[in-house]
Amino acid sequence: MIPQESHSSRQRRRLQVAGILFCACLLSATPALFAQENRGSQPAGPMNEFDTGGTGNSAAFTGAAADHRSIKELAQSLKSGERSARTEAVMALGQSGDSHAVKPLIESLKDRDPYIRAFAGMALIRIGAPAVQPLIAAMKDNDLYVSALSAMALSSIKDPRAHDALMRALQEHNSRAIFGSHTFFVKLGVPGSESALIEALNKFPSQEMAEEFLNSGNPALVSSANDWARKYKHSLKPAPATASVHWGSGQDTALQSASNHPLSAQ
Repeated sequence: MIPQESHSSRQRRRLQVAGILFCACLLSATPALFAQENRGSQPAGPMNEFDTGGTGNSAAFTGAAADHRSIKELAQSLKSGERSARTEAVMALGQSGDSHAVKPLIESLKDRDPYIRAFAGMALIRIGAPAVQPLIAAMKDNDLYVSALSAMALSSIKDPRAHDALMRALQEHNSRAIFGSHTFFVKLGVPGSESALIEALNKFPSQEMAEEFLNSGNPALVSSANDWARKYKHSLKPAPATASVHWGSGQDTALQSASNHPLSAQ
């Protein structure tokens, strides 16, 4: 007999899901905020196109140098009770490109403030390759926020290790990680991965995720989105084709994508 989830457990899960989606929205906007912080010291031109595959040592990323605080001092500032102080520290750590900044930033994924968690995720993306292995470890954390945000960050770092770790999470049906990086998996369009994606939607009910599935063009995901809408009595919005995330639209051959190789039977 399958044990029934209590009302308090369901409510807690809904709040966790809402928190992750809030962080995801912030994470998508954070590059512009980083750029705004550095506007006086960076050249004119596109300000939100980060080289996420690099080490972050570009001369353009001078915000941390202007701060004149060491990594240790910045890490200490993360313990401040003031959001503004923690935000400044997280941004400076990300702009430093220093591998020693990774540990305190990983710890900031557990910050009580969703803004700080989102900024920490973007800072880790900014650091790039040195953050990959710690993010892979964090993706296995039992904390939903840490696992999902780590997966979200990994999906934005163009590194074969990040890609391989996400593929393992998909094969292992790591629903927390899949929830955090579901857009990556929809774009990748791995044949046979639909069941893992649907499982994540059912575990972590999200209207944003359901609408992405509805507009993906994948019959199994579309069906699961309609099932979700009936179950939760929500109306899902069809999106214009140009605005939708389409199944298999983001295959990355540079990373030797596994999207042409079906997942082995679970």
